[in-house]
Formats: sequence, C-alpha cells, structure tokens
Amino acid sequence: SQLTHTDSIDLGPRPGHSWGAVMGVEFVYSAVLCFVYLNCAASTRNNPWQAPNGFIGLAVGFTFVAGGYAARAVAPVVMNSA
Repeated sequence: SQLTHTDSIDLGPRPGHSWGAVMGVEFVYSAVLCFVYLNCAASTRNNPWQAPNGFIGLAVGFTFVAGGYAARAVAPVVMNSA
C-alpha cells in the first residue's frame, strides 16, 4: 500500500516500550556511530596518511545497518547520518 498526503506515520515507541527506551537506543547508537567513525578516521596504524584504505565508509555503513536492525523492536528507526 502507498502513503498519501492524508496518511501519517507513527514515529513513537512501539507497544511495550517507553520514550526513555527510545532515547536510550538513540543515545547508544549515536555513541557507537561516533566511536566507529572516530576510530576509523583517526587510526594512523590501520589507516596511514600515505596509503588510506577507505574502510571508514564500510564501517559506518555496517554501523547504520546494525543500529537499524537492533533498534527496530523499540521504535521505527530513522537514523540520521548528519
């Protein structure tokens, strides 16, 4: 089925979960995303300046996939890459 301009999307917590759980999941996966990005970008041993490997995109992509699948039981996940 398609959404029309009169339909709405519920972005609240799923039944059995609270807004606190939603904020907790958001906080945890935002922290994980920052941790992964900064470790991949700042690691000079695994990603030297002379020959960058470009794994940061793959690592961040897998982090988004993991966060989306893990948090979907709590709330409809809309992960923002900004």
